[in-house]
Amino acid sequence: MSRQLHLDGVRVTIVEARNLPSGDWLSKTDPFVQITAGATVVKSAVAKSGKVFDFKNQVLDVDLAQGTIHHLEVAIYDHDRFSSDDLISVATVPIDLLMRGAIDQWFELKDTKGEPAGELRLAICNMKSMSAGKVPVRT
Repeated sequence: MSRQLHLDGVRVTIVEARNLPSGDWLSKTDPFVQITAGATVVKSAVAKSGKVFDFKNQVLDVDLAQGTIHHLEVAIYDHDRFSSDDLISVATVPIDLLMRGAIDQWFELKDTKGEPAGELRLAICNMKSMSAGKVPVRT
């Protein structure tokens, strides 16, 4: 059984992505990342260039103060201007990973059918580590 970890917040850096499927059939893909932690939802900017990988190095602060959170859901959506956004792929990041401190690693993404749908490299640190200057982004 995993140990409980209580954090007030985490800083997530979207370092890069690879092997993502296209979200649109007839037009360019306008991807963005959405992180859900309990009732908290945070979104990255939409990459307007049509490049699936173009949200590189965006930083999102996620507030976890509303209670104990067991995981972050990190989803990539294709922004649609005139209809609902389309889910491209999703990964679950266990908060337990932060018990070792800040992390910088690849996470496998799955599509809506549970099939592999790319990878997302995230650097995540708790807000206390961030204020101490321990943000873990490898170059």
